[in-house]
Amino acid sequence: MEILKGEIMEREIKILYLGYSAIILRTRNHTLIFDPANLIGKREIEELKNARNLITLYTHDHYDHYDEKTLKEIYNQTQCPIIIEPAMTMKTSMIIPKEKIYPAQPGKTIEIYGAKINGIKGLHRGPITLYHIEVDNLKIFHGGDSAYVKLEGYKADIAITPTGDPSPTANPKDAYNMIKDLKPKIAIPIHGSTTQHNEFKKLVEKDMPEIKVELIEKGKTYTIKT
Repeated sequence: MEILKGEIMEREIKILYLGYSAIILRTRNHTLIFDPANLIGKREIEELKNARNLITLYTHDHYDHYDEKTLKEIYNQTQCPIIIEPAMTMKTSMIIPKEKIYPAQPGKTIEIYGAKINGIKGLHRGPITLYHIEVDNLKIFHGGDSAYVKLEGYKADIAITPTGDPSPTANPKDAYNMIKDLKPKIAIPIHGSTTQHNEFKKLVEKDMPEIKVELIEKGKTYTIKT
């Protein structure tokens, strides 16, 4: 995969969008997989064996975020730690060793490979955990497909926020309100239609022109500097 090739400079990330809220994000010394669902194939998973300090994170267990077979394949190939919404603990412990599972309890920081991972309770149909991560001198937020929750206590360099379809809760206005709290340098809309992404972009550019909105396409790898 292109995302695993080459060096990454300080204050830089590479990002591969897989669809919905599924992203592979690479910083200088770490590789993070968010909500891969069933959107990554065996060949790509095999390549992830070479990823440096790999961590996989799940916001919740809906079909467009979580797939049991894919999780099993990722773990079998990489033995990477798995960060999960706490409600997923029982089902994931039937697939992979318990010592490799880290439920993201709100208010508690998980430290792995030097990365600091904080779970934030989101708003959805069923339990959902959003993630704020400090890694390689960057602060990164991933919002799954949650509706708006207060995030004033957090700041981000890069904020990945959901704008809608097919989520029953996410929408452009709520994604905008997340950005308003987080005040990132870069905002990346996910989990929505092109129309919803563009609506979000207009809202941010109108009121917060200092924030750069990066529109990413499924299947493409991007290099982004903060």
